[in-house]
Amino acid sequence: MDLGLTGKVVLITGASEGIGRATALAFAREGARVAINARRADVLEATAAEIRDVTDAEVIALPADVADLDALPGLVAAVIAKWGRIDILVNNAGTGNATPFLKVTPAELIANFQLNFFSMFVTTQLVVPHMVEQGAGVILNLGGTTAKQAPRSPSTVSGPSKAAMFNFTKALATEFGRHNIRVNYLMPGLTMTPRFDRKLRDATGGDMEKYALEMKKWGQDIALPGRRWGKPEEMGDAIAFLCSDRASYITGASLVVDGGAVRAL
Repeated sequence: MDLGLTGKVVLITGASEGIGRATALAFAREGARVAINARRADVLEATAAEIRDVTDAEVIALPADVADLDALPGLVAAVIAKWGRIDILVNNAGTGNATPFLKVTPAELIANFQLNFFSMFVTTQLVVPHMVEQGAGVILNLGGTTAKQAPRSPSTVSGPSKAAMFNFTKALATEFGRHNIRVNYLMPGLTMTPRFDRKLRDATGGDMEKYALEMKKWGQDIALPGRRWGKPEEMGDAIAFLCSDRASYITGASLVVDGGAVRAL
């Protein structure tokens, strides 16, 4: 299926590994020009080189910490300077938190909202004027299923920040739909990213038998056979579709991609 992404300019935050990296690869394979962002310059450059090698696409690496709001104008300006436009923005950078409510510190609360919500808000605010001028654009926000359903472990910090992204997506789609700008929200479930691999290894001491049991325990609500976790590539493909012309009538929507784990309607 041709997604109509050839030549599109895509900016993806948090794209050095995991879902962001898989998303960049999905767009690059469709012929898009891809700007990837993350904090670690060395890892980001390696990812950019890999994508170029695999897809022969145009890729630029833009290292920056999106939680530093002062760095965001330069990030957006670099993409405009390179390609003169931004057709698609994927706000992927974010974090999760499972600290019990009474132990959450003000610093932890601010840090979570800074990365999950404020950085996404400001990046989008910088990109939207270019999309209005172009007469079209697509914004895809990535949050988490804690925006929709409270998890078994406490999520009184990251859950509310991701719920704010949910509300923001709907409001932005309503305000800018007349400018031919679509805005959607994707909520991945448990996905086997390097971050989760590190968490599992820490939790099991590297014992692979315990590792497998821990995966099933964490994924006990997943409906698919074997309670299997998602793959980054599955998320990347869903994102590429939502940002493509094939999804041209989808805006203000939220899509849960979690193997059926969330029971909320």
